[in-house]
Amino acid sequence: MKIKKIECYIKYFRKNKSLFTIALLQFLAVIICVAVFSACHLTGFRLLYLLSRWNFYFSAVLAVMMFLSLSVAANANCAETIDVISKNKFSWQKGISYVWLIILSGYHFAALAGLVYCSLANDGSHYFLFYLPKPYLINILIPQLILIGIAYVASCISEKNKIFAGSVLVAALMFTSPLFERLIWREKPDGFPIDLIAGRIRWIFSIFYQNAVWAPDTLYGLQTEDNRLYLQLFWMMLIIAFLLWFYCKENKLKKKVSCICILAAFVLAGFSYLPASFYRQDESWNGIFADLSYYDGDKTIHPHINGVDYKIREYNMDIQFKRNLKVKGEFKLESRKPDDQFVLTLYHGYDVGNIRSEDTELTYERSGDKIILNFPEKITQCTFEI
Repeated sequence: MKIKKIECYIKYFRKNKSLFTIALLQFLAVIICVAVFSACHLTGFRLLYLLSRWNFYFSAVLAVMMFLSLSVAANANCAETIDVISKNKFSWQKGISYVWLIILSGYHFAALAGLVYCSLANDGSHYFLFYLPKPYLINILIPQLILIGIAYVASCISEKNKIFAGSVLVAALMFTSPLFERLIWREKPDGFPIDLIAGRIRWIFSIFYQNAVWAPDTLYGLQTEDNRLYLQLFWMMLIIAFLLWFYCKENKLKKKVSCICILAAFVLAGFSYLPASFYRQDESWNGIFADLSYYDGDKTIHPHINGVDYKIREYNMDIQFKRNLKVKGEFKLESRKPDDQFVLTLYHGYDVGNIRSEDTELTYERSGDKIILNFPEKITQCTFEI
């Protein structure tokens, strides 16, 4: 019975010439793109970068097409009639979704087959095959599913309010697009920190590969930071929560599951905002131009010092690469003449947790790129820990 129902939806899709043509052209575009770049001896890495870079535009067309096809019954005011005939609520949306699932499976099968072929045929090693899953999920598959999920949610809303549903989809396309990341401030705003607020809002929509600046990713690889994954999981949980609530209003258990999904979504969103090391920054005053803004604003940060009579003779550092870079260092300072104050330099972007010495009492001050060590009496040598 289900197979026959799916056949009916496939027949509708084939008869809708505009949807069928666009879907076919997109599928052919993937096939042609993979074939052409494979023939041009593109490596698996380069093809993955290319697909990631253009994924938003491909997904945006899919989302619009899905929204239009899912909203057909609601727009024609026959959704309830179809539900009565099929004896199933929201049967039109569910049936068309099966068709789109088949189409999406074909897209991704073609893309993955091309990536594997390029790796085997053109790469110097098969390392790419082990590297592929995470960047493919974070930069291609999950963002695409989120945008399609938003289109599905918008189609559900269209049964109640068509204008609001269309506005939800347009807003999602606008805020998740690479153009939205261009909302930056080259100079620090005076007074109200509107740039920081805009940055926080912009981040929550950064589910796709952000492609305004291409060079860093060519050098270092695609964006696979955990924070982006937490953000994407936030959206997926939010979409699942909405669909559970929308489809299962009478089922108390599923409504509770929906509430749990909403709570989990906001926990994940909180994790995505935690401090972490990002190699890719925007062109704002506190992004790639942060040092230019900082040092141009104060010419006295690095005063010229002559005749320094002390040095670090030995040091030992324990470096941990996690969400943030963490360093614990032991340093041995020696001076030619006794002094009770020594000035060291450390980039202002690093936070100092503590400085202590087992040899003697020690206090310190932080001023820009300078760390000033103060001792209760003049010394010529000291071992201290940062």
